[in-house]
Amino acid sequence: MFSSYMEELEEYKNGLKEGRYWDTLETNHHWFHNKINDRLYKSGCGISQIEEAAHEIRADIQNYFESFNPIKRS
Repeated sequence: MFSSYMEELEEYKNGLKEGRYWDTLETNHHWFHNKINDRLYKSGCGISQIEEAAHEIRADIQNYFESFNPIKRS
């Protein structure tokens, strides 16, 4: 996340030097945040991707513990 933030920040700084983004300076943090999220998603670390991976891990842990349940054995 840090590298994505730094790369987008560098692009934003260069854009400001070139005179871009000044007209929306008050609201730039919204699209800046979205650009970081887009970059994270492309690298496999998007919010939905992390949530999906966490769900898979929880399911694996649950299946592991259920394998020791002597009542549920088939």
